[in-house]
Amino acid sequence: MAPKWRRSTRKKKQYWDLVVSTPEQSKGQKRKAMEDSGKGKKKKGESSSNVNQERDPLYFLEDRDLERYNLDFSLRKVINSRWIDNDFFDTHNFDFSSKMDTLGWMPLTLTIDDVYPDLVVYFYANASKGIHSDSIKSYVKGTNISLDRSVIQTLLGIKPGEEVERQSIKRKNQLRAVYGENVNLAAQPRANMLPLELRLVHHFISTILIPKTGKFEYVSDRELFFLWAYVTDSKIDVALFILDQMHKVTIKKINLPYGMLLTKVFKYFRVDLNDEAIRVPKAVRDE
Repeated sequence: MAPKWRRSTRKKKQYWDLVVSTPEQSKGQKRKAMEDSGKGKKKKGESSSNVNQERDPLYFLEDRDLERYNLDFSLRKVINSRWIDNDFFDTHNFDFSSKMDTLGWMPLTLTIDDVYPDLVVYFYANASKGIHSDSIKSYVKGTNISLDRSVIQTLLGIKPGEEVERQSIKRKNQLRAVYGENVNLAAQPRANMLPLELRLVHHFISTILIPKTGKFEYVSDRELFFLWAYVTDSKIDVALFILDQMHKVTIKKINLPYGMLLTKVFKYFRVDLNDEAIRVPKAVRDE
């Protein structure tokens, strides 16, 4: 489904609405679809499971993981997964597709799959750092999962090599490359100060590459680094950033990302997906 643009006038200023594609339910296939209607949301402090329930070894190896699930992770939101139809940018003379292909980001924009929200929650509730600092281990429905850069690169078809490390590029140089030489180095960068193409790239970064919820008007340091990589055609280690974001979820109370990517992970490790609820996200518009 290609993105559609709607032109409108508000206070004599023109703006564009980007419709971002999201997974749709296949015809003729019976599913337990979960929609983000806002109904039936759990209140803070509530849990769908009894805190004192007996641990089921199919879902949790240790009592502490069950407790983390009941008191924390079961109350968090699974972020809606999205993708962007890259053909749109070609028809509107953006250099988006070729740059994404060069940088190795293209597979992320083409990832289209169902999301299993319950399994996503189990994955993060059981997750911890692996043997190496850039790896994560978890447990889902009786299956041990060990994620590292090579697994993610394989699942997304990312070719490793010659990545630029974030620490090697000074922040002021990133700002100047993205915003121009006259940028205020002391101010927090804003997304609405970016040219149209980079605003769209920032939207991709903050909803797919490093997914977040809430406000999108400011550009974080990590998002700035990705924008710098896009502008300068510099390859960065996307898999490492994904693992870092996953680990961040286990130590900070933020919503749960990478639903579609985790579906690939579950299939790769042969997790039983039968009789699991499937989320069918709605389309999202970004001004």
